[in-house]
Order: sequence, then C-alpha cells, then structure tokens
Amino acid sequence: MHYYRNRKNVKHADFNVGDEERFKRVLIGKAQQEKADNALKHLFQPQKGYGYYDYGKDINWQYWPVKDNEVRWQLHRVTWWQAMGLAYRGSKDEKYAKEWIFQFRDWMKKIL
Repeated sequence: MHYYRNRKNVKHADFNVGDEERFKRVLIGKAQQEKADNALKHLFQPQKGYGYYDYGKDINWQYWPVKDNEVRWQLHRVTWWQAMGLAYRGSKDEKYAKEWIFQFRDWMKKIL
C-alpha cells in the first residue's frame, strides 16, 4: 500500500498528481460524489434512466430490480468504481479504496 499511496509518476486522462485543487473543484461533482457515497452502501445505479437499487449487504450481482436487460448488462460495467476512485483520490478517505477492493473481489468471486 505504501508504494501506491506515495508514487508520483501516475498519468491518467482525468486526474494526475498535482491536480488536487483542480480535482476538488471540477472532477468530483455532486453526481459523482453521490454515486461514490451510495456505492459504499451497495446502492448502485446501473442505468442512468433509473434510480439507485439496493444490492444488499452481501452484494447480489445477479439482482435484476426491473425487467430491463440494459440494467442487468450495465450493472457489470460497475460505473461507480471510477467515482469511488475519484472520491478516494480527492479526499484520501480510505473507506472508498477499501470498499472498492471488497467489491472487486466479491464480483470476481461470484461472477467469474
């Protein structure tokens, strides 16, 4: 973890080391922050046209809250993971990183 927290040579299209002030103002907007915070509670919005759905404490990656195939397909694109990464990067609050790791491992274990 020490390496990942302290490295300075990361290049990303949306955020780079040194962009912290710009990041706080622009990149983590209200919608992205909401998506990241909801993801901590396993409230996911797989498709923009719908609200957030509760996938449970023990995430049910097979849950199909509305009979729309797009919701099922989009769930596995895990769009909130980027929001969680941006929230972590801007806040340095490890709850976002820890939950991201949990969700990734859980998804791998249950889906693959």
